[in-house]
Amino acid sequence: MTRRLDVLLLACASIGTCWGCGSESSPLPPDQIFPNRRAKFPSQGRTLGYVANRNSDSVSVIDLDGLRELGQLPVGVDPVDIDGPRHLAIDAQRRIAYVLLTFPFSVPSAHLAASGTPSRQGYVQALDLLDFAQLGEIHVDKRANDIALSADGLRISVTHFDRDLSISTGELETRRANLALLAPAWGIEDNTARVERRRLCVAPAAHTYSNRSARVHIACTGEDSLVTVDATSGEVLSRVPAGEDVVNKPTAIVLDPGESRLLVSNQFSSVVVSFSAEATPVLQFSTPSLEAQPMNAGFISSAEFIVTLQLPNGAARVDAKTGEVLTRVNYTDAECSNPADVAKTVDGRIFMVCEGDHYAPGALVQIDPASLTVLGKTPLGVYPERLAILPP
Repeated sequence: MTRRLDVLLLACASIGTCWGCGSESSPLPPDQIFPNRRAKFPSQGRTLGYVANRNSDSVSVIDLDGLRELGQLPVGVDPVDIDGPRHLAIDAQRRIAYVLLTFPFSVPSAHLAASGTPSRQGYVQALDLLDFAQLGEIHVDKRANDIALSADGLRISVTHFDRDLSISTGELETRRANLALLAPAWGIEDNTARVERRRLCVAPAAHTYSNRSARVHIACTGEDSLVTVDATSGEVLSRVPAGEDVVNKPTAIVLDPGESRLLVSNQFSSVVVSFSAEATPVLQFSTPSLEAQPMNAGFISSAEFIVTLQLPNGAARVDAKTGEVLTRVNYTDAECSNPADVAKTVDGRIFMVCEGDHYAPGALVQIDPASLTVLGKTPLGVYPERLAILPP
């Protein structure tokens, strides 16, 4: 017993001596005390793609040159709930990814609902583009739906598809959800970003910037309209019908690279409508019925665009000046289940995000820009929607 006690005392003395020596004479640098063991994904001359997987709480990093997923990085703030990272926007200059967390399955309990407590607020997280380490975060409203980053990187905007407001029985103004304008965007990292909220419209969905980031155009599903807002003041500049039909249901919008045209996808009327990208947009043409639900569109040149289609799976290549459908294809579930987004690399390759059934992994496919046939495929996480591309 005495021997064991002596050994224990000697060990304690040694530990104490070493602790004192280490802390006084040779303190370790912070990067050795708390080493960053996160996987890193430098571009290294590759074209990288990033897709938020809503029901996997992750972001897929894809080598678009080899069409393979390099890894899935976890994102979110809740270890239990589905955070629902829906879309992300990339500031290539500052090497920041902004991810929108939507909490799609968060429903208040009967207790909370009775007390008027709303569903969970959304978040915008600023993440390091190299390893997706969190740099900062900021709250937005509940039912966060879509995120957009201005071309100058100054401002982030978020729409809120608030069904609770949309089905209420109040006056129109009280049923309208907010557009959140955050500036400066990089201020999320050091807590200097400020959020301004503007009542916008009933159930605003996708949106985009134009006029060198001075204006925001929003597809307002609940009011069947295209709304244009001053990006600095939040003032509504115009409200125009989303199409020529009695009911249109606009859900997606995209700006052409020249910032002169807007494409609005109307799911109920099954058409894509082209508008001028002005303070008061003017309708230019509508495609014929695509006999499916048009999702996101993407310009492959100034003369043509591709729109993804659901119910049934498909895609269409369209003349961007007349609206004539040049090519129309259907896909099997094995080729692309629920096409959701289309994007082009700087060298002209076309990629399409396939949502899948929202329970099993989705996929990213490369398609031929003329025939729209599938050339290759790589799996993603569960319920992917949008592809953001970082040039090499």
